[in-house]
Amino acid sequence: MRYAKTLGVATISIACSKDPEVGKVADISLVALVGPEVVTGSTRMKAGTAQKLILNMLSTGAMIKLGKVYSNLMVDVKPTNLKLKERARRIVMTLADCDKETAHRALLAVGGKVRTAVELIKGEHNDK
Repeated sequence: MRYAKTLGVATISIACSKDPEVGKVADISLVALVGPEVVTGSTRMKAGTAQKLILNMLSTGAMIKLGKVYSNLMVDVKPTNLKLKERARRIVMTLADCDKETAHRALLAVGGKVRTAVELIKGEHNDK
């Protein structure tokens, strides 16, 4: 973390103990005081879960800030396999309020970019 700071990188620490050493180095120190574990020494339970939840919140916030979310759906899906292609199609259908074939055609037309496919369909609907 000290090295990252010498490069000018913003740093955040996450800990589950009071006054953690890492928090003294970080620009932002997040501390979740979860109390003692049910099974002593098993930090994966409360502390690990708390840290995972914090990381999920931070990464979700970052995805929203980066514009990867449209409405409440993650639209920066890279449809590289059948499962992800289906997910992309369902997202387009939901956001553009269209049928499966319309979503499929729009995704093909824009190289699989979900947000662009939604905007294409919505633009077409507005022209009618």
